Amino acid sequence: EVDFGDKKPELLAVWANNYVDGIDDRKLYDSHIEYQARYPRLAIENAELKREISGAKVRLGFCSGDLRQHSVAYFFEPILENIDKSRYEVFLYSDVKQLDEVSERLKRYADSWQDVCGEGDKELCERIRADKVDILVDLVGYLGTVRLGAFAYRAAPIQVTYLGYPNTTGLKEMDYRLTDAWADPEGQTDQYHSEHLYRLPEGFLCFRPDPGAPEVRELPAINNGCVTFGSFNIFQKISERNYRMWSQILKRVPGSKLLIKSRPLNEKALKDSVWKRFEDLGIERERVQLMGWSTERESHLDVVSAIDIHLDTFPYNGTTTTCEALWQGVPSVTLAGSNHRTRVGLSLMSQVGLGDWVACSDEEYVDIAVAKAENLSDLDELRRSLRTKFLACALGDPVKFVRQLEASFDWMVSRHNEAQK
Repeated sequence: EVDFGDKKPELLAVWANNYVDGIDDRKLYDSHIEYQARYPRLAIENAELKREISGAKVRLGFCSGDLRQHSVAYFFEPILENIDKSRYEVFLYSDVKQLDEVSERLKRYADSWQDVCGEGDKELCERIRADKVDILVDLVGYLGTVRLGAFAYRAAPIQVTYLGYPNTTGLKEMDYRLTDAWADPEGQTDQYHSEHLYRLPEGFLCFRPDPGAPEVRELPAINNGCVTFGSFNIFQKISERNYRMWSQILKRVPGSKLLIKSRPLNEKALKDSVWKRFEDLGIERERVQLMGWSTERESHLDVVSAIDIHLDTFPYNGTTTTCEALWQGVPSVTLAGSNHRTRVGLSLMSQVGLGDWVACSDEEYVDIAVAKAENLSDLDELRRSLRTKFLACALGDPVKFVRQLEASFDWMVSRHNEAQK
């Protein structure tokens, strides 16, 4: 779900590059560097930004247009709820056009909630400076309501990008990007970031499952007599490579089916086009079920529970979809590449101890899916244990995760203060 608004075609091209299979890492990086050069900078930097950070509480700001019913909120709310309020004062800068019940819930966690929708980047920068925010965190990047112009103006002494975007901002004024060593192995992706990569030790995400999620159910294949694979990522993440790999899996697992659920698949013309792609690859359309998106989250999770194995997309891996599937007892086969957008699946599956579900090649991706589908007893046992695995790691333990996040902020403050001496 992306709010395109009045974005310039050049900005859309930067965003869209993340979905391109085979694009060179250097070219992807260069597209961000080229775009960020468009942002104006202030001629005179505010001396206040050079100050030592030494207050009783660190003033921590978050800027986002996704403080609402949105995937970002599933990962952000646990942070707000568990941040140590004796040490941090939280400022939320909301670029949300229409608030909802999630917005109202997030608002209650904040010391300050400010509606900045429609405000220019320079005005937003001045507002944040007036609030004397110490650390400002961007939760959007180029995906959604982009406010990187305020960061280019240098709104806070320490500026961080996190969570909402799988790539660099390209801004020299963006000091840090929060990630982990699975998604961004040290020495492998650093050269493609303008930011210093801070790797959280046990994973860069913490997911809050829906409290209304259905209980984990028996493996569907036991009663269905066939294995059902599924994919729930946004439609533009499905590449030609996925169609080829998924078709090979269906051919090698007799009687198996594939369920693809994504918002645009309510359109008949698009559904016919997808079925045609599979037919051209030798798969009858009866084996591929296509569904549009549900408005009710619970009904969506019921559909997730109806599959046996989730198939991740490449090159742009799923995040929320993978976490939802894990919570419902459904593991994902994922393919790891060379950069963050292609390694989030590796990060998530490694955290729950399922590294053997991660492939390093197309052939291995197919082999893993086939092998896992052939052993239903192991698959059913894993299904019943996944929630326990989930809750045992930082991905499902918000207190553990937030303490590590706070440690990153403390390190940034210490590093900043040392530079002022």
